[in-house]
Amino acid sequence: MSEQERPLGYIPDEATGSGQLLIRKVEDVIYRHPGVNEVAAVFLPGIEGKYDLAAFVVPADISLTPQIIKHFVEDSGELSPNEFPGRYHMVPEIPRTPSGKCQKQKLVQSLFGED
Repeated sequence: MSEQERPLGYIPDEATGSGQLLIRKVEDVIYRHPGVNEVAAVFLPGIEGKYDLAAFVVPADISLTPQIIKHFVEDSGELSPNEFPGRYHMVPEIPRTPSGKCQKQKLVQSLFGED
């Protein structure tokens, strides 16, 4: 499947198996910040066919910024630098299905102005 054929939110091979473990690990670290209500990590299409890890954060407090979360993750000592998300986005809510499952594709689409 070419890069142009992939829909937004496409889950690459890197995001399965060990990639899913990384997503969970990153989410667990971010959840530990007292100013975080919810978090969802997802792989986004990056440069040269690679994928970047992004974290979508629902803040409990309006003073929480992507920079604060970035420093919190880096200072946690639980992730190596190559595991740090490359992007942090503050969002008002994490979209969910009626059964409560996170709709990561909708988060990705929101970055590109698609519904």
